Amino acid sequence: MINIYNHKIIELKIQKKKLKFKKKKNRNKKKYYTCSMIPYPSGKLHIGHLRNYIINDILFRYYNMKKYNTLMFMSWDSFGLPAENAAINYNITPYKWIKKNIKYMKKQILNFDLSINWKKEFSTCKKEYYKWNQWLFLLMFKKKLIYIKKKYVNWDPKDNTVLANEQIINGRGWRSNIKVKKKKIRMYYINILKYANELLFYLKKYLLKWPNKIKIMQKNWIGKNIVYNIIFNIHKKNNYKNIFNIKIKNIYLINFINFFLINKNNYIYKNIYKNKIKKYFNRNIFFNKIYLKNPLFNNKIEILYILNKYNKKNKNLFYINKNKKFIKKNYLLFKNNIIKDKLYFYSKYNNLKKIFLKNIIFYNLKKKKLCNLKTKFKLHNWGISRQRYWGTPIPLLNCYKCKNIFYKKKILILPKNLIPNGYINPLKNNKKFLKTKCFKCKNFIKKETDTMDTFVDSSWYFIKYIFISNNFFLFNKYFMPINKYIGGIEHSILHLLYSRFFTKVIRDLKLININEPFLNLLIQGIVLNNTYYILSNKNNKKIYINCNKIIIKNKNIIKKNIIIGKIQKMSKSKKNGINPQYYINKYGIDIIKLFIIFSSPIEKKLIWKHKNIKGCKNFLFNLWNFYNLNKNKFKIYFFKKNKKKIIYYYKLNKFFKKINNNYKEINYNTIVSYFMKILNIFKKKIKNNIKFNTILIKITLIFFKLLYPIIPYIIRELWSKLNFNKFYNNIENINWPNISNFKNNKIKIIVQVNGKFKFIFKTIKNTNLNLIKKKITNNKKIKYYINNKKNIKKIIFIKNKILNFII
Repeated sequence: MINIYNHKIIELKIQKKKLKFKKKKNRNKKKYYTCSMIPYPSGKLHIGHLRNYIINDILFRYYNMKKYNTLMFMSWDSFGLPAENAAINYNITPYKWIKKNIKYMKKQILNFDLSINWKKEFSTCKKEYYKWNQWLFLLMFKKKLIYIKKKYVNWDPKDNTVLANEQIINGRGWRSNIKVKKKKIRMYYINILKYANELLFYLKKYLLKWPNKIKIMQKNWIGKNIVYNIIFNIHKKNNYKNIFNIKIKNIYLINFINFFLINKNNYIYKNIYKNKIKKYFNRNIFFNKIYLKNPLFNNKIEILYILNKYNKKNKNLFYINKNKKFIKKNYLLFKNNIIKDKLYFYSKYNNLKKIFLKNIIFYNLKKKKLCNLKTKFKLHNWGISRQRYWGTPIPLLNCYKCKNIFYKKKILILPKNLIPNGYINPLKNNKKFLKTKCFKCKNFIKKETDTMDTFVDSSWYFIKYIFISNNFFLFNKYFMPINKYIGGIEHSILHLLYSRFFTKVIRDLKLININEPFLNLLIQGIVLNNTYYILSNKNNKKIYINCNKIIIKNKNIIKKNIIIGKIQKMSKSKKNGINPQYYINKYGIDIIKLFIIFSSPIEKKLIWKHKNIKGCKNFLFNLWNFYNLNKNKFKIYFFKKNKKKIIYYYKLNKFFKKINNNYKEINYNTIVSYFMKILNIFKKKIKNNIKFNTILIKITLIFFKLLYPIIPYIIRELWSKLNFNKFYNNIENINWPNISNFKNNKIKIIVQVNGKFKFIFKTIKNTNLNLIKKKITNNKKIKYYINNKKNIKKIIFIKNKILNFII
């Protein structure tokens, strides 16, 4: 065994062997499919990426040791604007940029010795993957789930492409951060609204283990509203004519209507009484003697005209009473045919609860045929076509005679050798790609130059992992749905919503028999770090500096003019992403893994502080030194029951139980703290020169098994050097310890003298009276009461409860 812990020697030695888990999958066993959200190969991995993969790796190793059928894969979401924009900047093809980044990022991941099955690796920009995007597109087009329409869309002037409503944040593009414009364009839309009710229904019924935050976000995004379309009649010359529809979200408001306030946008103002408005009482409100008939009570409802300027400036609410005086109260604003605010006036239905009130009013109006129900959603149909080059080509022909017809060949291949210029889609100028013959009318026609939204690529990739021989019709359905899906909160709406939608579409195509793709969702907290910047001389704008190049000594930055900014999420724009390779070379993989897990709970934010790595480093050094110094005491014995050993064993078993429960609940940070306590107990026992060869081996076996999922390198080395390989399997293939079977046999016996309580004696359950007598009579506390053993006249002993000395 190496005397001093050297991570480089240990890591090189184990990496040469290459970890191999058992490949045989027994269908009678339970399965556990863990999956990390697919990464974009943007250049370098930072700690935020690795945190995700380390959590996945621990879950994989834990369930693999519990003899579940486990899966862990990795792939690359390679299409999209970042690659195309980088290609414009560097004057290269997007494919070259992506290929280079994947190579570098894969090296970084391989250094961490994660349990990834690289045989299933794929990139979404390769035809082996995106041909299935096109296949799904055509099936959805046949079933009229995809349609073509000219609409005003959200246009990003910087990226020269369309953005979905979900990709706009505060009126700006989610990537470019530039104000979005409206532009009328011919687009392809997916009818996601067809599945809106189902998406909401399964959110409540099926996804019980999802975080409530995420479910609320999805529910609000879909935004289902029931609108009551009520027919009002306009009173004109003592006759109620001109039927007029009003949409009310809360039907019980009709019970409280006393009058309406309207503005210039209103139908009544524009078409009926535009020129007949008379001025009364106030410059801002006009009374015009126009009435609506209340369909519930048949009373007149007065209409008031309010200026638009008054709406914007003054937020006070008024209504006019019988004496025509203004009183500050709630009013019912009637703008664009939708009633928004609430009124509280007297009515015969006032005492009823809202639920009953809604049902009664709707029933009465429906009888008169004056009310209809309509459901509305905030969610809009998904516009999937993008006017950019780097994406999945839409497999349709544009033939003006035959209209749109399906592409003749199976795959519409995207040329990889084009360099975009940022102004025109290079596919429009590529004759080889564009020109083809229509297989119906045989005229020369152009192919579709729009590409699919990249969210299509990431909406079903987790099914591609379980393909058999790259075939959608042959995949391992046994592993679906995913047991644990791991990712960041930034993907909680778009990615998760589209993944759920695509799963339902694939189910309806009878290719899969599940309703939801993810049983359980684990949202990891973001990783934060300090930002550093310089103010430019011209505009005083912040120019961010790479945090990896900052040198700090005695809490001061060596270079001048560099300002320490706020602690923010690690990102490329702020240049505060930590490159883990430096810390891996310095401290080793196990120490960095331990630090990432120990620093904070998984669901919470992690603030990067490299000084805290020292605590994890000390723990691993102490672990190594303890077993290195005491390696001669590790001789393999059969576990024989010895009372001293058993007492020592059960002290540690409490910690083992807690660790086992925390693994189930994924509270990894508390697990590490228990490991540290156990190691301290080991040290104390060794200092007291107590020889527990067999029990120490037994406890060490359990200890190593519990440690292995988090720090596999050092445990594999210790396992082999202590000769555990000879008597047990390799640590990779060994079973998880069955801690639940170990019961604590420790009990408390009340010791009395002449029936009076003296003290409590702790011992093992069902211990003989003779052994208890020997220990107790030699005890200092009892000697005070019993001078000689001859003075004891009688001993009353109730097994496992009371021991009474009668003198």
